[in-house]
Amino acid sequence: MKTGYAFRFDLMTHGNYYSEADHVIITPRFYYVKRDGTGRQEVDLWYHEDFDGKMNYFVKIEPAGRNRDNPKAMVLGDDFRNVAESEITDTARILGLNRDSFEKASRPVGWLDQVILSQYQRTFVDPKTWLPAGVDANAATRSVQKWYGEYYLPNDLFAAAKGFDVTEYGRTHNGLNGKESFWLKDGFIIVNFQIETVQNGNFGNPVLSYWGSPFCNMFRREGYSYVKTDSNSVTFNLQDGDIVFYDTDKRSSDDYRTGGTH
Repeated sequence: MKTGYAFRFDLMTHGNYYSEADHVIITPRFYYVKRDGTGRQEVDLWYHEDFDGKMNYFVKIEPAGRNRDNPKAMVLGDDFRNVAESEITDTARILGLNRDSFEKASRPVGWLDQVILSQYQRTFVDPKTWLPAGVDANAATRSVQKWYGEYYLPNDLFAAAKGFDVTEYGRTHNGLNGKESFWLKDGFIIVNFQIETVQNGNFGNPVLSYWGSPFCNMFRREGYSYVKTDSNSVTFNLQDGDIVFYDTDKRSSDDYRTGGTH
């Protein structure tokens, strides 16, 4: 993908993840790999973006940094997401939410360093199975949850080796211009997701991990392919949690330009 473009995703949970204090937490990590599939290394990412009423330059994607002044949001019922109407209707009814607001309101989903999916990005999925007498239909429906999210890397993106002190370099070299030799180019940034569930608002103690648990690795269980070959016949070795590749040298802004008639 070109930087600046978002990708949408969804995942399902089963069990007691239906209260307003239950969440799915996704922590991204970033890796650089050369175009020939070699040289994989973890990296820190920096970006330019307009937020907080001004253009901000060389913002690092890191917890509790300036990045946290740049919160992200999404609309569950976005036309491009195509969430089933029955999911939205059933979920709003069971939770006592206003259906239109649930579907159309823009709701927070965290930041670039951490995605937090809440009840506003979660639907209940009716299992459509026969229920024995005495089993509440709403309880059965809410026992299967589907979570919708989205993520992107900013259009103006810069990658440096993990731990490289970009701030100090800028201080001692009369600032930064994005053309410094230490920025990693001519390759791809791999976005890697650590996916965990939280119950009862206990963010410090996740309940489940999608692949970090020693007992159940869902990537392996679902048949994740650890080797991929691209259109140029280059082979890339992947790791648990690798989600998408962004091209270090291609931006979404390359696909459009502004202008006028006069």
